[in-house]
Amino acid sequence: MAGLIHFRASDNLNNTPVSAANPLPTVVAGGSAGNPNGNPAAPYTGQQILTTTAAALPNQALVNGMVVQALSANTGTVYVGAAGVSHTTGYPLTAGQTVSFGVTNADAIYVLGQNTTDVVAFAGS
Repeated sequence: MAGLIHFRASDNLNNTPVSAANPLPTVVAGGSAGNPNGNPAAPYTGQQILTTTAAALPNQALVNGMVVQALSANTGTVYVGAAGVSHTTGYPLTAGQTVSFGVTNADAIYVLGQNTTDVVAFAGS
């Protein structure tokens, strides 16, 4: 048959072809009985009022990282980064802008603002 790829898969134990009666064994890393794919049951979301000193987002374990957004009502620039982030080292976000990070805990992300009335929203899983 033109255009098709054929292959033979075996169980690598006794060279028996994989079939419904002899399925290929698989293991999903990070899963559990109630959560076989390892993803959280629900997203983690929140908001944090900024200060003029860098502050970590709340401690929350993550699998798929986090998105941080400067709220559209903000009047100053928000700076996002790792511990020690500053106005000169942080990733700048103006009102409505977002940035994402592949972190395994939300508290690895630090934020600070130009004023104390601005807010960031965050979502992760």
